[in-house]
Amino acid sequence: MTGLNPHAPPAPSVAFQGESGAYGEQALAAWFGDDAPARGCPAFSGVFDAVARGECIAGVVPVENSLAGSVLEVWDLLLARDLHVVGELHLPVRHCLLAAAGTPLEQVTEAYSHPQALAQCAPFLDEHGIAPRASHNTAVAARELSERPRPGAAAIASARAGSPQRRAVGAVGALGLRWAGTAGRRGRYPRTEALSSPCIYGAI
Repeated sequence: MTGLNPHAPPAPSVAFQGESGAYGEQALAAWFGDDAPARGCPAFSGVFDAVARGECIAGVVPVENSLAGSVLEVWDLLLARDLHVVGELHLPVRHCLLAAAGTPLEQVTEAYSHPQALAQCAPFLDEHGIAPRASHNTAVAARELSERPRPGAAAIASARAGSPQRRAVGAVGALGLRWAGTAGRRGRYPRTEALSSPCIYGAI
């Protein structure tokens, strides 16, 4: 049995915007497989940069939100960068209300998430008297809540963001699922595209 080569290059990774548990990572897994090495980038421009520099074999970015429309920043980057769109995915987004384990729904008084996710879940929040609280994005809201749980607080994010194996280092524990609902109008889901650089595209 041969040993591992310590000088072997790392497996090619795929870039997405956000951190572990983000919907971009969910789209990446749907397209490239759940075991595909993923690299989170703070901004959409970072996804394009990582692919253009050859640091990642491909990237995944959203181009349309079912409620807010086109993601203009991504369209601007598509026009400005010399990258190929190699595929498109219409992925249903299933928002989940995540809270500390053991918290009943009736005790949730506020929910943290990205403003678009809060808008998509507004009918549910209004029905249950839950105050919306804006956060940088859905995955960040879930991570911060898992690190610093507070009575009555919840996060709206993907179920993936609440699973123990997806939490960032320092998290105190898993978040419990309290509600789940699909975002988007009937028959119309957010669009995500896969990118590749010209040199890599020729080899795929």
